[in-house]
Amino acid sequence: MQRLRIIFTVFLVVFGILIVDSIYAQRAVYRPDIRAMGMGNAYTALATGPSAMSYNPAGLSISGFNLEILGMQAAVNQRFLNAATFIQDNVDNFSDFENLSDQEASRFLQDMDPFDDRYVGLRLGPQVALTMLNLGFAAYTEFKPDVRLDKGIYVPRIYTKGYLDAVGAVGYGREISVPGVNSMHAGITAKYVMRYEIEAIKMNAQDAQDPSGLSQTMLDTLPDPLTGVLFDVGVLSSPAPNLTVGLHIQDIGSLGVQELPMRINIGGAYNVSMLSDLPVLRSAVVAMDIRDAFNSQGTSLFQRLHFGAEVGLPLLRLRAGLNQGYVTTGFGINLFLLHLDYAYFGQEMGASLGWNPEFSHVIQLGVGI
Repeated sequence: MQRLRIIFTVFLVVFGILIVDSIYAQRAVYRPDIRAMGMGNAYTALATGPSAMSYNPAGLSISGFNLEILGMQAAVNQRFLNAATFIQDNVDNFSDFENLSDQEASRFLQDMDPFDDRYVGLRLGPQVALTMLNLGFAAYTEFKPDVRLDKGIYVPRIYTKGYLDAVGAVGYGREISVPGVNSMHAGITAKYVMRYEIEAIKMNAQDAQDPSGLSQTMLDTLPDPLTGVLFDVGVLSSPAPNLTVGLHIQDIGSLGVQELPMRINIGGAYNVSMLSDLPVLRSAVVAMDIRDAFNSQGTSLFQRLHFGAEVGLPLLRLRAGLNQGYVTTGFGINLFLLHLDYAYFGQEMGASLGWNPEFSHVIQLGVGI
C-alpha cells in the first residue's frame, strides 16, 4: 500500500513535466496570500479557503464555509518609501533644475544615485470571497503602480508604469477515489481576467510624491485590457500520516493574443502533531514548495525554492520562512469577524539570486468569517 502511494505521487510529478511548455513566463495571475508570504510562499499543500483558488483549488474540498466581506492587502517596500521621501524633499529641484547652480545640480544628481533608473512601487489588493459546499467564488484586483527616477541627459525626470489585474474566479474541489491512495482531493479554478498593462508615463514631482496622485495618473491613462479565461487545476494527497503533498498547474490558457505559460508548483507540508501537546500550542506545521518547478522563467533552482513554518497559539499565529533564500516573517491575529495579518517578505526581482532583492512590508485587514 505504501509503495502504491509513493508511485502515484511520482506519477503526479512526471505528469507535470510532460505538460510544461517551457517558454519565457509572463506574470502569473493570482492573489498572493499573506499567510503564504509569511511562510516563504510554501503553500501549495496548505491552501484552503479563498486562497485555494490561487494556490491549489484541490484545497476547496476541505475548506468548509469561509466568507471574506472585505480583504484589503497592501504591500510597500523600503525603496519606494525612500524614493517618495526623496521626491518630496526635492520637488523644487525637479521643477527648476535648469536654474540650479552647477554645485546644486551636482549635489542633487549625486543624491539621486540610489534611485536612478530603477522602478520601485507598492501593491494594493482588495478581495471579496466565499467558499462553501466544495465551491469557491472570489473577485479581486491586483494594482501595482511603480515609479522610476531618471537622471536623464540634460534634465532629471520621473516615470511611472505598472499593471492592474481585475479577476473574477470560481472554483470547485472534491475528494476522489484512487486505488491504493489515501485521502486524494482534486480541484479546478476558472478565472476571468482583465489585465491592464500601463506603459511608462512621464509625470511631475508633485504627483509622484503622493501615492494617490501616482495611482490616479496611471488610472487616467489605462489602455484597453487583455481579457481571457484561465484555468488552474490541482491535487492533494496524503501518502503518509501528517504529510500532505500537492501539485498545482497554474494559468492554463491565454489573455487575448498573449499566451501565458503554465507553471507547475509542487509542495509538501508536515503537521508536527507531537508539538500540539505542548501548553498553549494549538498547531505546528512545516512546508516546502518548488514553485514554477520546471522553470518556465529560466531562473535558478534557488529562486524557485520556498520553505516555511507556522505555529498556532490562542488567537495568534506566528510564521517564518525562506522565499528564494530571503527571510520572511509574519503573524496573524484572529478576532472572530476581524482578521489582521502582517508579513515581512523578501523576493528576488532580478534574473539571478542576489541581483535585485526587494523587501516589502505587507499588511492585510480582513472582515469576515
